[in-house]
Amino acid sequence: MRKSILFIPLIIMLAGCAKTSHAPDPLQVQLANYGTLPDDYKRSIQNHMQYRLKDPYSAHYKFLQPFKGYSWVMNVSEDKEMLMYGWVIPVLVNAKNGYGAYAGQVKFMIIYSNGQYHDLSAIKGTKSITRVS
Repeated sequence: MRKSILFIPLIIMLAGCAKTSHAPDPLQVQLANYGTLPDDYKRSIQNHMQYRLKDPYSAHYKFLQPFKGYSWVMNVSEDKEMLMYGWVIPVLVNAKNGYGAYAGQVKFMIIYSNGQYHDLSAIKGTKSITRVS
């Protein structure tokens, strides 16, 4: 009897810790403001990447097809997750490392949201990126 009294509150506590679905409402996805992708997005991303590379002048960029999408990212200042909608731009970058040799292509996922570029590969807590058709 005593074990069952302790067992029931334990089950209730564990049920409260169950992970909820992070999928946004389909209507919310449809009505979200994705904005328009600027014509000079490639140049802007190259400028953005200069600060992340050891030798930015040696970089070779291969831009893949941008698409509308969203991702859950961690808002560190508010200590909560937020949904970021925008244009997702996959970029393959091959640049020289500290030894002067090309390191090989590295894939970066950049999202253009609310007039700013965000590197999803550098944001801690980034969840999967979802394509919107």
